[in-house]
Amino acid sequence: MQIKLEGRLDMDRCGALARELAGGLKVGEALALDFSGAATSDSAALALILELRRTTQEKGASLTLRHLPRSLATLAALYGIETLIDPITESP
Repeated sequence: MQIKLEGRLDMDRCGALARELAGGLKVGEALALDFSGAATSDSAALALILELRRTTQEKGASLTLRHLPRSLATLAALYGIETLIDPITESP
Protein backbone atom coordinates (compact mmCIF):
# COMPACT_ATOMS: atom_id res chain seq x y z
CA MET A 1 0.00 0.00 0.00
CA GLN A 2 1.40 3.40 -0.97
CA ILE A 3 0.18 6.51 0.82
CA LYS A 4 0.95 9.97 -0.55
CA LEU A 5 1.05 12.39 2.35
CA GLU A 6 -0.12 15.89 1.54
CA GLY A 7 -0.47 19.18 3.34
CA ARG A 8 0.65 19.77 6.90
CA LEU A 9 2.08 16.90 8.91
CA ASP A 10 1.75 18.24 12.42
CA MET A 11 0.30 17.33 15.80
CA ASP A 12 -3.24 18.09 14.67
CA ARG A 13 -3.06 15.52 11.90
CA CYS A 14 -0.40 12.89 12.59
CA GLY A 15 -1.97 11.18 15.63
CA ALA A 16 -5.15 10.28 13.77
CA LEU A 17 -3.19 9.37 10.67
CA ALA A 18 -0.95 7.00 12.65
CA ARG A 19 -3.98 5.26 14.18
CA GLU A 20 -5.68 4.97 10.79
CA LEU A 21 -2.65 3.58 8.96
CA ALA A 22 -1.53 1.26 11.77
CA GLY A 23 -5.07 -0.06 12.21
CA GLY A 24 -5.46 -0.82 8.52
CA LEU A 25 -2.09 -2.51 8.09
CA LYS A 26 -2.25 -6.21 7.30
CA VAL A 27 0.27 -8.84 8.34
CA GLY A 28 3.15 -8.97 5.86
CA GLU A 29 1.96 -5.92 3.93
CA ALA A 30 4.38 -3.43 2.37
CA LEU A 31 3.64 0.16 3.35
CA ALA A 32 5.27 3.09 1.55
CA LEU A 33 4.86 6.66 2.73
CA ASP A 34 5.46 9.26 0.01
CA PHE A 35 6.25 12.66 1.50
CA SER A 36 6.43 14.49 -1.85
CA GLY A 37 3.12 16.28 -1.21
CA ALA A 38 3.86 17.33 2.36
CA ALA A 39 3.84 21.10 2.71
CA THR A 40 5.26 21.18 6.23
CA SER A 41 6.25 18.62 8.81
CA ASP A 42 7.39 18.71 12.41
CA SER A 43 8.26 16.30 15.21
CA ALA A 44 4.74 14.82 14.99
CA ALA A 45 5.71 13.45 11.56
CA LEU A 46 8.67 11.71 13.20
CA ALA A 47 6.31 10.23 15.79
CA LEU A 48 4.12 9.01 12.90
CA ILE A 49 7.09 7.30 11.26
CA LEU A 50 8.23 5.68 14.51
CA GLU A 51 4.73 4.42 15.31
CA LEU A 52 4.37 2.91 11.84
CA ARG A 53 7.86 1.43 12.07
CA ARG A 54 6.91 -0.27 15.35
CA THR A 55 3.60 -1.50 13.92
CA THR A 56 5.15 -2.88 10.74
CA GLN A 57 7.74 -4.76 12.78
CA GLU A 58 5.02 -6.25 14.98
CA LYS A 59 3.00 -7.35 11.94
CA GLY A 60 5.93 -8.64 9.90
CA ALA A 61 5.24 -5.91 7.38
CA SER A 62 7.65 -3.45 5.77
CA LEU A 63 7.85 0.33 5.74
CA THR A 64 9.52 2.51 3.13
CA LEU A 65 9.80 6.29 3.22
CA ARG A 66 9.92 8.09 -0.10
CA HIS A 67 10.87 11.72 -0.70
CA LEU A 68 11.51 12.37 2.98
CA PRO A 69 11.98 16.14 3.36
CA ARG A 70 15.52 17.15 4.23
CA SER A 71 14.15 19.19 7.14
CA LEU A 72 12.59 16.06 8.64
CA ALA A 73 15.82 14.09 8.23
CA THR A 74 17.67 16.96 9.92
CA LEU A 75 15.17 16.95 12.78
CA ALA A 76 15.63 13.18 13.19
CA ALA A 77 19.39 13.73 13.41
CA LEU A 78 18.90 16.48 15.98
CA TYR A 79 16.85 14.08 18.13
CA GLY A 80 19.40 11.30 17.62
CA ILE A 81 16.96 8.95 15.90
CA GLU A 82 18.31 9.12 12.35
CA THR A 83 19.43 5.48 12.58
CA LEU A 84 15.78 4.51 13.06
CA ILE A 85 14.76 6.47 9.95
CA ASP A 86 17.67 5.87 7.54
CA PRO A 87 17.19 2.12 6.98
CA ILE A 88 13.65 2.67 5.73
CA THR A 89 14.26 5.79 3.63
CA GLU A 90 14.42 5.40 -0.12
CA SER A 91 16.31 7.93 -2.19
CA PRO A 92 14.18 9.79 -4.73
